[in-house]
Amino acid sequence: MKKYSYSLLILFICILSYSCKKGTNHSTENYTHTITIKDSLDIRLPGTIDIYFFKKDIDDDIFYGLQKNEIIKIDLKAKQFIGKIEVPSFYISSELSSIHVINKDSILVTDSPISFLLIDAKGEVLNKYTIAESSLLPENSQIFTPPSYIRLQEDGQHVYFPILHYAYLSRPWEYKKNNRIGVLNLTSEKVTKFIIPTAESAYIPKGYNYPDDVLEPNLTVVNNSIIVSYPYDNVIEVYDLSGEFKYRKKVSSQYISEAPKRMKIKTYKVHQKRWNHRITMPFYNNINFHEAIGLYSRIAYHEQPLKMNDGKLNDGSKRTASVILMDKNFNVVGETLFENGSLGVYKSIPLPDGYLIASNQKYWKHEDQFIFTTRLQIEKL
Repeated sequence: MKKYSYSLLILFICILSYSCKKGTNHSTENYTHTITIKDSLDIRLPGTIDIYFFKKDIDDDIFYGLQKNEIIKIDLKAKQFIGKIEVPSFYISSELSSIHVINKDSILVTDSPISFLLIDAKGEVLNKYTIAESSLLPENSQIFTPPSYIRLQEDGQHVYFPILHYAYLSRPWEYKKNNRIGVLNLTSEKVTKFIIPTAESAYIPKGYNYPDDVLEPNLTVVNNSIIVSYPYDNVIEVYDLSGEFKYRKKVSSQYISEAPKRMKIKTYKVHQKRWNHRITMPFYNNINFHEAIGLYSRIAYHEQPLKMNDGKLNDGSKRTASVILMDKNFNVVGETLFENGSLGVYKSIPLPDGYLIASNQKYWKHEDQFIFTTRLQIEKL
């Protein structure tokens, strides 16, 4: 079995190596950076894998991730599972669905669409923040929620989080001027304000829409700035921490020639048609900052056909993606291509000098395996 597993791992690395190599062949003369494989991992965890998100702790190579209602810890340097933190179930309103590590004794997790828990290294709940109790909610508070699986961002005192109006899902043109980012003060334990409306480039005209999940704003708080983008839009907007607009920049993948087509509302209302649209459309992931090298990056997932060669609905196992590299001013300095599902959708963890990635789930072979098996490094050409 070990020999078989090792062979599969080597095969995946070979496929990924080909993908990375092929990506660099498309580089323009202005590109200065690329992505290469730094290491491979074969880490086994207790139980089956159900990991939502990982965030780097103050120790560079320690990662935390949610596995149902527990937090597991991985030592990437030692390449092994090093323990888990159990959160008392009576504190959890629904389920743990996103995580942000401020430091090893201050870990924020969402336990419902409207509440956060602050826990320590032993799983003791230090505080619970219920956003719905704030008097600063929008007037239509019944249609307010932060997406439950987003990444939390903080600047030491505040937590910034995307919000979504339920009505926005069916009538986005009516809510285009609503602020999309909430700010929670950890000291006062209140949501102090809502900032940053939908970017003009991301406006959706009356009678049209996109699938629900791509309507949620991507959010990054880094370098004293709030960076907001949208999965269906190639424009990046930068604000200061108060929500004051600074500038915007259009950053496109060389493999995505145009913005994804919108759906008419009558199409949107049919679940299968909405899902078919979601399967095929290209989209962008969150902006990440790699502090060890001073570059930003954004993953682009490319358009794919509705059906595979066998006529079945596309399962995404062959989906192509690319990683766009940007300097401090968001000028593109490189883009590396990944083919054959070697970079799975939302299967990436940003690192100070690169990424930890997983392939499409079709290629996972063991229920107890840490799915992120490849470590990538950003390098100068």
